[in-house]
Parts: sequence; C-alpha cells; structure tokens
Amino acid sequence: MRTAFSTLSCMDKTPAEVAGLANKHGFDFVEIRLDERGGFGGSLDARSIRALFKDVKILSLNTGITVNPGNPLVEQIKTAASFAAACGAEGIRIFADPKGNAEALAESIVISSLAARGEGTELLIETHGELTSTDDMIKLLGLTDGSFNVIWDVLHTLESGETVDVSARNLKGSVSHVHLKDAVKTDVGYRMTALGEGVIEPAAIRDLLDGEAIFSLEWEEFWNKELRGIYRDTDELLLSYLDWLK
Repeated sequence: MRTAFSTLSCMDKTPAEVAGLANKHGFDFVEIRLDERGGFGGSLDARSIRALFKDVKILSLNTGITVNPGNPLVEQIKTAASFAAACGAEGIRIFADPKGNAEALAESIVISSLAARGEGTELLIETHGELTSTDDMIKLLGLTDGSFNVIWDVLHTLESGETVDVSARNLKGSVSHVHLKDAVKTDVGYRMTALGEGVIEPAAIRDLLDGEAIFSLEWEEFWNKELRGIYRDTDELLLSYLDWLK
C-alpha cells in the first residue's frame, strides 16, 4: 500500500518540517495544500521545495481553483501547474462545478487540462461539492475523453449516498489517489472521528481497487476545530494513520 499525507493536517509546519516527517515515517508521497496566495512555505521558491522533497515525491499541489462551464480559468491553471512542475509535483488538484450543464463543464475541463499539461503536470479533480457523486464524475470523464484523473474522497462519496463498493467500481482505473479520514454516521450525517473509530476501512478499499491506489491522509483539523487535540502532535497522527492502514 503506497502512502501519503496532505499538509492540510499540518499547515503550521514549514516545508522542511513536512519533508522531515515524511522521511521519518517512511511515506511515499506528500500532498501539498497551497495557501490562499497559491504558494507553499512563504518565501521558498520551487527549486528549494524540489530539493527538500528529493527523497519523497510530491503527489499533487492542492489548489482551491474551481472550474465552471465556460470558465476554464486558464491563467490560474497555468500558474499553479507551472509551480507544480517546478516543484516536481505530479499534478494539481482542482474542483469542478457543473452548474447543471455537464457538457459545458466538460469543454472547460478539456481546456484546463490542456493548459496544465502544457506546463508539465496533470489535472486532478476531487469528488467534492457539486461533483461528489461518482456517477457524475464518470460521466464527466467520458465527456472529456479521460482528460483528468480523480481524487476519490471516500467520506464525500459516502455523504452523497453511495456505498464504497459502488464508488470503487465506478472510479476503478481513473483514480490518482484516495483521500482518507474516518467518520461515523449519525442522524444528521457523518461526523469525523479518530482514525479507526469510524466506518471507513482502508484495507477493504485497497482490495476493491486491486491494491493499485495511493492512500493519502486528509486530516481536516485545519477546518474542523472538533478534531484538534485528538492527537498530541503530527507524529502521533501519522503513526496512527499508518497503523490504521494495516
């Protein structure tokens, strides 16, 4: 099982500290969540970041860019993709919102994808927001002739009403990597929990994908205050994650 973690779980860490954690615990990849300015680590340039992560691959640079019908955001995509390529990242994460028009969104995605590839990186779209259902995602993949790969956020697809089996079957062969966090179902939806205390089973997901996927921890304490304090520090979080994957 190939392992990764998103810096969303440690936004207070410097790039050097993130690289140190990844190397210390034997991770294969890191996902870097870009800040609101589209950067990572303040004044560090891409060459410095690439040097820091020479022993662990950067899986993706995760942006907040949202592509809509008729709005491919080419300049934003190019800027993020150029930075990603210079850092050595394999792709950039974006979101997509069909706004009721999947065909028009597909046209925008094709343009966005060409812009990203022109800078040397791949376009990755997460199951998120208005494009959480994998039925909708595979429709978009078909309309764009597979011009992007999917980040499967398992909790999001559960929240859309899909089962893990259905999501895995729909996305098999198109998954860049899998976002993992744990949660329990309540009367009002899902509530995130400590890893291993919820309904998500990484080993079962691995088997459904024939062991092909990369599994990335997306611990959302940056957004969700109720998660803060569950683990003493990032080291304990990452060790708990690796144990949960077994």
